[in-house]
Amino acid sequence: MMNVGIMLGALLAAALAGKFVPVWRIRLRSLLAAIVGGLLMGYGARLAYGCNIGAYFSGIASASVHGWL
Repeated sequence: MMNVGIMLGALLAAALAGKFVPVWRIRLRSLLAAIVGGLLMGYGARLAYGCNIGAYFSGIASASVHGWL
């Protein structure tokens, strides 16, 4: 639920700022870059035995001090 909330919040913020312009045509180069970037992030998270971004967002969402520090 938190991940959905983050995405909806980002969508709402972009819409309120007037920066939300959906583009339905994705260039092949951008698609390949997104796939390679996702694979590298997954591999890096696997090497590090987890993901610090999740700990950051979870800590802030639960109002924990460690998330802000």
